Amino acid sequence: HIYANVTDGGGLTDDNYQENIDMNWWGGITLYTSAVSWGVVAPGIDFADPGANQTGINDTYIANGDYDEQVAASGTWTGASNNATLNETASPAAQQFSLKADDTAVLGSAVNVTASPTYVTIDDTGTQTAEEGDNVASNTLWLKLGTPFASDTYSGSVYYAIANG
Repeated sequence: HIYANVTDGGGLTDDNYQENIDMNWWGGITLYTSAVSWGVVAPGIDFADPGANQTGINDTYIANGDYDEQVAASGTWTGASNNATLNETASPAAQQFSLKADDTAVLGSAVNVTASPTYVTIDDTGTQTAEEGDNVASNTLWLKLGTPFASDTYSGSVYYAIANG
């Protein structure tokens, strides 16, 4: 419903309304965590191994209707001398890595991260939010490396998104 009430400079007022107007879906996301780092990890590290997860990734979702929380990553991560390729099936081979993600710190509910521009849903239960949005401070990423895997410092991107649910 739309309702407007106006007053002009002379004190005259008028109002009007319309009902049953369709509204387009709108969603927004603010990411507060700007970077994650696994530090030094060994080739062959698996999702459940110590040091394989980064948790506490913080963002806020705002939507005027149902929404999905989604994630993707760049398909190639670059190092000074080497590159690594994202393996989307959680079975990384030589010089490949895989990522899992969830909006909790529970590995059992995590999904395999896909290469951008394809996003995967980590939570499809979002509903219309208040203006301040829904803050999620428990987003978690898990890392798995193939073998062999060259020692280097790799950089890549992980993207969080909101989609019409």
